[in-house]
Amino acid sequence: MGAYNMAVVPRLHGCPGCGDEGTMALQFHFGHTFQDTYRIGERLKWGGNDKGTPGQERAEVIGYQEACGGCGLDEDREYVLVFEHDVLTGGYRYALPEDLLRLA
Repeated sequence: MGAYNMAVVPRLHGCPGCGDEGTMALQFHFGHTFQDTYRIGERLKWGGNDKGTPGQERAEVIGYQEACGGCGLDEDREYVLVFEHDVLTGGYRYALPEDLLRLA
């Protein structure tokens, strides 16, 4: 998968394995990809191993869900993460098949 960043965001649903309703981690390829971790409201870093274009009014990227931190269940789900002017917004959602094609 190469270098990536991580978004830690509130779960949209509880884990089917253990019921955890806390946060989930999503890997994504956007910004200075160097295993940095971001939360909602944080600004992306740029200036190294960059993927994408900085400063976009709105950018959508695919986030790949990591296994549950509580029980290890891997749901193998994708999400759409939204960035506005390089800031991770709370407007993330489940990815639809057309999102995967559009954002590949």
